[in-house]
Amino acid sequence: GDSGAAASNLSVKWNTVEEEDWDSGNKDYKFEKTFYDLLGDHILPTIQDKILLNKVITKIDYQLDQITITDNNGDTYNCDKVIITVPLPILQDGDITFSPALSTEKIDAFSKIGMDPGMKVFLKFSSKFYDGNLAGGEVCAAYADESEGKTGNDHILLAFVMGEQAQALTDLGSDDAIRNALLTELDGIYSGQASASFVAAHVEDWTSKPFVRGAYSYSKVGIGNSRSIAAQTVDKKLYFAGECMNTNGHHQTVHGAMETGYNKVVEILE
Repeated sequence: GDSGAAASNLSVKWNTVEEEDWDSGNKDYKFEKTFYDLLGDHILPTIQDKILLNKVITKIDYQLDQITITDNNGDTYNCDKVIITVPLPILQDGDITFSPALSTEKIDAFSKIGMDPGMKVFLKFSSKFYDGNLAGGEVCAAYADESEGKTGNDHILLAFVMGEQAQALTDLGSDDAIRNALLTELDGIYSGQASASFVAAHVEDWTSKPFVRGAYSYSKVGIGNSRSIAAQTVDKKLYFAGECMNTNGHHQTVHGAMETGYNKVVEILE
């Protein structure tokens, strides 16, 4: 109704305020390879022997000069500073206990930033029967030709699913069910050509991943300066980074996440 439209308009106006901080131009660029290659080729080799895998952090105690970090096995690690880059739902849901507890203002700031369900589904076909971009589907509102601008002859259609649509697909319970729901919709649009041309699919459902639980942050109505509060360093010990902590208009992006990590390292070194 009208109230929903008003809320939508208000949200757009508020997002525009945040986007005024964007300072990287309006063009889109693609790496010849991927962000993973950028990190793997230029950053990972210098730190690889220091990375600990499969350590689920449950507590950060920063009462003393030395910070004590505890994982789910009860193992502890000591450090002088800690950069926290977990996705927003991990902080919102209290998966990590902080001692002393974080301020009410900071916890409230976490709650004022949105992060809803989302997924990408890559559908490979033997022929390109589809339009370059397709909008307005009831199962998926946005399909895009993922082959555009890339080398090779594969026909890849990307289903970029967000919000309630993503939650509905997640609730189907399996990658096969998600794939079939999308193929059914495409068959209805393209007279059965999707199923006839289908080769393979890959589902990347961030909502179902226990250490992610959503796509990326967005600006809820009334967000105010919550990103700045959420990103504030605590006692020169706890440094918060990640795309949701980006205050330069680059939230929702990989480069925005990397920017916050870089800035926090500079802050520590200075």
